[in-house]
Amino acid sequence: AETLLRDAEGHLNRGNLEQALQIFRKAKTADGANAEIESKATSGEERVVSAVQNRGVDLNRVPKLKCDMSELANLDISPQQGFMLTRIDGTYDIKSILRMSPMPKPDALVFFWKLRESGHIGL
Repeated sequence: AETLLRDAEGHLNRGNLEQALQIFRKAKTADGANAEIESKATSGEERVVSAVQNRGVDLNRVPKLKCDMSELANLDISPQQGFMLTRIDGTYDIKSILRMSPMPKPDALVFFWKLRESGHIGL
């Protein structure tokens, strides 16, 4: 679990936010009920959220699609991510979409960040 935490930290430091988040989650489960590991991994997840927000994913911003839905249909996304995409209609802010979303907040924010980075949405 400690090795996973170090690996996640490295990804976080390099800006690989999605990978960092996934590895922090693996670290939580790798060592059973180790409270110290779980605490460090949870702290890491919170730092991923902060990094996403520092990169412009503001909860009060209203995302707008910058492409048509047919282009989005070709993305490799989960059903939960697809649900979130259907809520990007220029009226809901990110905070509202998160309340409706079945995804955990860190995952949803990383997804918004990836969509913005790829040019699929504007904030």
